[in-house]
Amino acid sequence: SSVCIRTDPIDRNALPRWITERAKEKNGQTLTPEAANLIAERTEGNLLATSQEIQKLALLVNKPEIDVSDVLDAVSDVSRFDQESLFLAMLEGDAGQVSKIIDSLQGENVQIPSFLWMLTDVVRNLLLLNRGFAVRTFGLSEAHRSALNRASRRANPKLLELMFHRLSDVDRMSKGLFVESSDGDAWQELKAVCLMLSLKRK
Repeated sequence: SSVCIRTDPIDRNALPRWITERAKEKNGQTLTPEAANLIAERTEGNLLATSQEIQKLALLVNKPEIDVSDVLDAVSDVSRFDQESLFLAMLEGDAGQVSKIIDSLQGENVQIPSFLWMLTDVVRNLLLLNRGFAVRTFGLSEAHRSALNRASRRANPKLLELMFHRLSDVDRMSKGLFVESSDGDAWQELKAVCLMLSLKRK
């Protein structure tokens, strides 16, 4: 026998109230209306993502009442998760996710130099693997290692070299330096470089 449980979707206008009740039930924390609405906007009605945000706040904010500033401060603490998601989306060729994550990082005012060196390492590892060399994978997740190997087999070495050089341009632009043949927008250039691997296959 089986049991069928009906779960109706939650209307966007009712989501902040659901978030407030969920946080109180799970964490014993009270959310201001502004904080609950900000979480609703960030998760776009995805209840799984919303529950994860509530769990993150419980871990990162040790106080009984959470306001907008607490939610915004927590962004910097979870930005490493967003960056790893960017690397995996790029390696897996998920162009839509790459674009969305970069827009999210930009919207959260994450500084490009804070993670650009890690992205450069990803491309360097792809080049080495593509040429048959071993790379250091200490500290990388199994998903990351697998994605690296798959991407290295499908990527053209000339494309990887171009990506590596263009990331140098991104670094210069993010520091306010002039780069020829560019409009000076470091975020757009960063997105273009990441999408190169996502959109072009052998």
